[in-house]
Amino acid sequence: MKEGIIQIANFVYEYLMKTGEKYSDDPWGPRYRWEHTLRVSYWARRLAIDEGADFEKCVVAALFHDVSHFASEDYRQHGVKSAEIAKDFLVKQTTPKISLRMLLMLSKVMSESLAQELSKPRSFRMPTL
Repeated sequence: MKEGIIQIANFVYEYLMKTGEKYSDDPWGPRYRWEHTLRVSYWARRLAIDEGADFEKCVVAALFHDVSHFASEDYRQHGVKSAEIAKDFLVKQTTPKISLRMLLMLSKVMSESLAQELSKPRSFRMPTL
């Protein structure tokens, strides 16, 4: 599985660098997004191990979670787009055997909950000091 994760990491890195090329000088550009993805993957692995989950699947999902950051026309839908990119990549690979259904389900749940959160009216009060 380690080889599969390395393949995925290389793919995600290349994809982020390519799609974020016009933002390469931006401090929040593709290099930052890649470092963010590595941090998310690190914590996904740690949490999965602590909780007894399949850490390899969690790391794969974490690696793909923001792959479409620069490629999505509507950022609120980037979870769905990232899942599509993950599916296309994983279907073409012989390894790893990751549950595509699980990745798509996670992406759908994340996208729907984000859409619900964004549609709620917000009010903000300054905290009293």
